[in-house]
Amino acid sequence: MKVAFLLLWIAACAPAADFWQWKPFTAWSPREIGKLERASPWAHRYLIWRGIPCCGSYADSWVVTVSWQSARPLREALARERFGDQAATSHEAQAIIDEEPEFFQILVTVAPGTPFPTALRRVLESAVLTVRGRSPLHAVNFETGGDGGKARILFLFPRRPLSVSDRSVTFSANFGLYAVRQTFRLRDMVYRGRLEL
Repeated sequence: MKVAFLLLWIAACAPAADFWQWKPFTAWSPREIGKLERASPWAHRYLIWRGIPCCGSYADSWVVTVSWQSARPLREALARERFGDQAATSHEAQAIIDEEPEFFQILVTVAPGTPFPTALRRVLESAVLTVRGRSPLHAVNFETGGDGGKARILFLFPRRPLSVSDRSVTFSANFGLYAVRQTFRLRDMVYRGRLEL
């Protein structure tokens, strides 16, 4: 009896697996999709300040989301958002999911009302992916747009074979006086047995 109680207690206290690892994407709720797109191994949302962080004010800050948009979980989230319950049967949805993008795609999104720098070519030149012990990957192009009042810029990087043994990859870019930098831990980006980038 004590053993059975102990096993139940362990099961109750053990952390649940992330929903994207066991739940079909067609069953993801809007709230779960929001978590995947803002607070997951493929996406991080945080506050950055202009210049030196300790000396900034909220008036001088950006709320930034940096996401690895070319990863399959985010492609599935996009298909679910666009096609809803038809995502499992729509040919367009399956094309989004199954066709791996030619480039690594890193999306930077900032809160509504935040202006991007006008010199976007300089931003592109500063955008880089770095992996320790390897030569850096420089962005080769970008796309801009907006969604719900948010400013968005999608950076395109040449694909390079990476593995969990590389440990992490860091994205960085300078937006005028704002420096965006985000490190992704590769072991956390394994999705159903495969590293998804």
